Amino acid sequence: MPIETFTAATQHGHIRGTACADRHEVEDFADYLKRTGVLAANDFVAGIELLSAVQGDVQDADVLVTAWVGELANRAALSEALAAGPVPLRKVTVAMPLRKFFGLFNRLCIRISPGGLLDGREVQVQSLAPGERL
Repeated sequence: MPIETFTAATQHGHIRGTACADRHEVEDFADYLKRTGVLAANDFVAGIELLSAVQGDVQDADVLVTAWVGELANRAALSEALAAGPVPLRKVTVAMPLRKFFGLFNRLCIRISPGGLLDGREVQVQSLAPGERL
């Protein structure tokens, strides 16, 4: 079985960063895959990968979303399994509209910078985003 490192990568990797998301209380990504019959009720989604390939000026094609799925009970079981070494996971990929993917989260934040140079770094904010107040 091949071993992969769970990290984002693209062909050139010019821009790198981090992401953070809040699960949707009504239906999250794992719930959606189970409801649509892609995953079984006891499958645990250990990771999510979103891939958008070459587009025109507008992202209107489906994106590829991969669920990294394991036979684990919950997050604690994943943490315990990782402590023992590489965890066996299978990759299940589905195509979906980007708006559907974003709709499966309450909030989703992606921060990227050239070569990931800003990851975890403090910066002095000199202007506010539109609508922000001090």
